[in-house]
Amino acid sequence: MGYGGNLIWTAALAALKRERAIPIVIAKMPMLSDILAGHLYSREKTYADDPVFLHNPKYNFAGGEGKNLLEKWIDIAFALLLSVNFSRKLYESLIHRYAESRAKEFNKRYVYLDMRIHSYAERVSKDRIIWKKDLHVADAVLSKYKISGVSDGPEMFFLDDEIIEARAILAKMKVQGPYIVIESDSNREYFGSLRSWPIHKWRNLVKNLIQMDPKVKLVRVGVDASTDEIPGVIDLRGKTTFRQATLLIGEALFFIGTEGGLMHASRAVNAKSIILWGGVTLPEFAGYPNAHQIICNYVSCAPCGLLGSCPNGRICMDSIDVKQVLEKVSLILQ
Repeated sequence: MGYGGNLIWTAALAALKRERAIPIVIAKMPMLSDILAGHLYSREKTYADDPVFLHNPKYNFAGGEGKNLLEKWIDIAFALLLSVNFSRKLYESLIHRYAESRAKEFNKRYVYLDMRIHSYAERVSKDRIIWKKDLHVADAVLSKYKISGVSDGPEMFFLDDEIIEARAILAKMKVQGPYIVIESDSNREYFGSLRSWPIHKWRNLVKNLIQMDPKVKLVRVGVDASTDEIPGVIDLRGKTTFRQATLLIGEALFFIGTEGGLMHASRAVNAKSIILWGGVTLPEFAGYPNAHQIICNYVSCAPCGLLGSCPNGRICMDSIDVKQVLEKVSLILQ
């Protein structure tokens, strides 16, 4: 689960917090050495320094304490047992139920974000993910808690110093007036290029945006890349942190991107956004149709959940036309 998944969790956690007034402790699942030492969380790993949860005052965080060599070997052996899907599911269910049953007594509610039983996937095969049906992802991760109807978007918290640093990045690049942020690619770890829009269309879009108003700068963010250059943009790929990119989006005229972590981050900072959406998932499942301008050509093969290879020539993304994006831009600028 990446930044996008953790941002989804921030919306789910807010609903969980409203449901029961017990302090929430965000943790990673305990391993055998943790249980033997009397802890219901992984002492070695923590979410406290995760870019999504950094400076979040609403929750407590467990872990980050370290383990000795013997404990690490115990956990390695235990991980082999958990590599069998049935064993892991049973173990996770037992830990989750026990933590929930003792939450009132402990006056703390452990929430394990890395447990597979909280996944918004129904199941995973060799070539695709089958998504849970009739739920938004924020509701899906809460299904074990018997809560649904999550209405809030994700959230992030920033220090004043971070805002100053983000503005300094713009100043260094001589961006002094209005600007638009674009992210022309998405994380390819799971889905390859299936959620990406063709680079020649990005170039065409940028050319049109410059013609619309040459005074508005175009700032490109995302992972570092030495290829796929887009003339006319200020290229900050690989030159910002995830949090800095989020702050740049928050102060932009608007954001144009695809499904992924920065899409969720744009919702967290209430940025006006145009999202180009393919068919790996659908906007109603993983997006924010009430907050974002979403362009999705609902093809018959969606949602496919395919893990990198498409037998239909990526028709979902390739069929999105530059004119469709420019129409959304005009709506936002009205």
